[in-house]
Amino acid sequence: MPNTFSEKVTRFTPILDEIYAKGSLTAFLEKDSAMWIGTNKIKMPMIDIDGAGDYDRSDGYANGGIHVDYAEYELEFDRGRKFNIDVIDDDEAGFNLYAEAARAYVTKKEIPEVDAVRFSRFAARANTVKESDTYNILEEFDLGVETLDNLEVPEEGRIAFMTPSDYTSLKKEFQNSARWDSTTLQAGFGIERRFNVLDGVLLIKVPESRFYDVVELLDGTTAGQEAGGFQPVALTSKKLKMILADIEALEAYTKRNVSKIISPDQNQNADAWMVAYRNHHDAIVAQNKRNGIYVLKAVTAVA
Repeated sequence: MPNTFSEKVTRFTPILDEIYAKGSLTAFLEKDSAMWIGTNKIKMPMIDIDGAGDYDRSDGYANGGIHVDYAEYELEFDRGRKFNIDVIDDDEAGFNLYAEAARAYVTKKEIPEVDAVRFSRFAARANTVKESDTYNILEEFDLGVETLDNLEVPEEGRIAFMTPSDYTSLKKEFQNSARWDSTTLQAGFGIERRFNVLDGVLLIKVPESRFYDVVELLDGTTAGQEAGGFQPVALTSKKLKMILADIEALEAYTKRNVSKIISPDQNQNADAWMVAYRNHHDAIVAQNKRNGIYVLKAVTAVA
């Protein structure tokens, strides 16, 4: 018995999930555990505890308290699209069209938008933000590390997102003192100049197109916004250069990320398979973790 279109799509869906996980620069920040309130709110604990007091040899220890407050965050972004694949296409051709379109949607549309939204959210909630159009990236990196150190942010688990051009500048900072292993070269393994950790901080390159402090999401229906997606805001958005942070301060949540298939006999609008995508998500920085984020961005807004 031949596989139906919907069966093939169902089997293809896990591949899309894998493509998303590998392609997104922020997917690893997504949290599986959350205290959900209703359908789209998250409840997060904020803990404060009293410090030490004097010990009295008669009365013993001074009483202390643990104070727990809960902050509620509502997921803001509920995005999606639907596409029709005409039934005239035979099953194999229709599925091939779907597979190519699905890959393109996830890699070229969904992933860049989700990353861009998250980076802008993290930047907006950073405790320390520096603006500069001319800078030395290594000096700024060291200043960011020093800032987090003084704010008593844990050294373990730090991460730095930066532009490819600044990553290249970092390499140039070290190239004059670099040494090549002649044995490795003679063995034909070539020269390796890539590095992904600097002073214990994990480095991740972010395409400039995803790296703004403010982004606008196009609704897909209003005149001029039919294409959907996202874009920087003229005269408002500024290019991000680096987000240096404690990884525990950066939290991403997805309430629902699904694809749905509607067969031609159920599709009321066209004699076609309808494939729909939906992603309900947000990025959150708890108030008591804002010290863990240092941002470097441009002074000048985009034109």
